[in-house]
Amino acid sequence: MAHRVDTDERRARATLRIEDRSETRTLWPHAFACELSVAVSGARLELQLRIENPGLGPFDCCAGLHTYLSVADIDAVRVEGLHAAQYRDRTKQDRQFIDSADPLAIGSEVDRIYVDAPHEVVVRENGRSTRIRAHSFPDVVVWNPWKDKCASLDDMPDDAYRHMLCVEAVAFGKPLTLSSHASWSGGQTLIASR
Repeated sequence: MAHRVDTDERRARATLRIEDRSETRTLWPHAFACELSVAVSGARLELQLRIENPGLGPFDCCAGLHTYLSVADIDAVRVEGLHAAQYRDRTKQDRQFIDSADPLAIGSEVDRIYVDAPHEVVVRENGRSTRIRAHSFPDVVVWNPWKDKCASLDDMPDDAYRHMLCVEAVAFGKPLTLSSHASWSGGQTLIASR
């Protein structure tokens, strides 16, 4: 994996890049390159993902930016911008629904894939908000494992569900198709405010 870090007085930026090799081809038989750039400037965080197909044939893939937000108390969190959006509910055998909440409150396990989602949502809680804008990612995942599932996860403390919410830009509803020597880019910008 290659990496690069750049800084100036306004912003810090890190870029990570991975390319296929013999070990990756045992898991996925395609030539690829994947690059993630992360830039921080004040209350703004920008994530940019680029996927390249240097191979001779096309491949399909899905992509996501696993954005886990730290929240003070999940009971106080409200997600705005998803009202009337269609989603697949992973807690209900992937059945499809239309979001009727305005805004969405989290009071139990949530595992939703909003397909062709709005490109901007806002997460609000007690005097602060995070505006999340997706660029070229058509879908959004909203996830919180809640008490029982959180207790069964090895990499999270039992009560971690109280202090986190995943609002993730994804390309999942319809896989991306990259033809030979093509690339795709998508991003997500998070802006925090009080």
